[in-house]
Amino acid sequence: MADDTDLDLSDATISSLTRLLRDELVEMCEARGIEVGGTKPVLAKALLEWVHLYASDIDLITETPARRAKDGK
Repeated sequence: MADDTDLDLSDATISSLTRLLRDELVEMCEARGIEVGGTKPVLAKALLEWVHLYASDIDLITETPARRAKDGK
């Protein structure tokens, strides 16, 4: 199974993200430098806000520290 921090957020929704475990959402937030407090919907909303904030830079949406390490960047 792929690292959860590598999940492509470009098509994510609140509904799709809240299906994940809270620990997975926390890990995804931490990988992107997002504060990790709150419920699953709060974390999902924070991730989606991050996507919208960085939507002009598609590499930031799909690339994470784990993916960069895997790709040798």
